[in-house]
Amino acid sequence: MDEKIKYIADYYGLEAQETQLIEEMAELTQAICKLKKYKNIEGYDKLEDLAENLCEEMADVRLVLKQCIYLFSDSRVDEIEQAKIERTLSRIENDSRERGN
Repeated sequence: MDEKIKYIADYYGLEAQETQLIEEMAELTQAICKLKKYKNIEGYDKLEDLAENLCEEMADVRLVLKQCIYLFSDSRVDEIEQAKIERTLSRIENDSRERGN
């Protein structure tokens, strides 16, 4: 993990970063909802702005999430993430087999 991210995480601490993550995730949720709401409206001229805002909010969440993972227990999170990836790949494989039958 980037040493700058670790420095920021250590400086603010887990409790502050957990609070920040909640705020950033709420903002991300709002950005997703706005984009979904307006993307199907013909002639809406601010889709680019909404998409850019979504990217910004995703970056904010990812940055704070990386800090929380580092502060909490990055190795355990990595283990769980890998197990979830394997489970999802297994579901995809099963779905593909069922569709092929």
